[in-house]
Amino acid sequence: MDTPGLKIYSYSDAPTKKLLIVIEVLFGKQLDGKQVLYNEIEQIDLVCHKRQRLSPFDSNPDYLCIRLGVDGEKVDLPLSRDFVSYLPQAVSYFEKKGVLVEDKANLIQAILEGKALFAYMNKGFINYSL
Repeated sequence: MDTPGLKIYSYSDAPTKKLLIVIEVLFGKQLDGKQVLYNEIEQIDLVCHKRQRLSPFDSNPDYLCIRLGVDGEKVDLPLSRDFVSYLPQAVSYFEKKGVLVEDKANLIQAILEGKALFAYMNKGFINYSL
């Protein structure tokens, strides 16, 4: 896998617009995305925003994203829970491409040590969920 960069697609937050995009794709329309070459990426930050917990039973995930710095702009690429285990490999790939990666919260180390990011980012929070 040796691609020259990333292809970034932006989607609307409006449910009706999302539905229209899905229908268009089903009928063969190609999505327009922005091509960002690796040498155009100034920096990548791993960002985890902790959600405010109002209940000890709230174990919904925190917001985890890769923040790209491109042409002085910041572009957030949200990550799913399923992708978290692949994050160390993705970071290594970016570094091999010469992209500076910042991990101020030491998320990669926590993942490599097998720690759950929820518990790692919410130290002291009592989680009663099963």
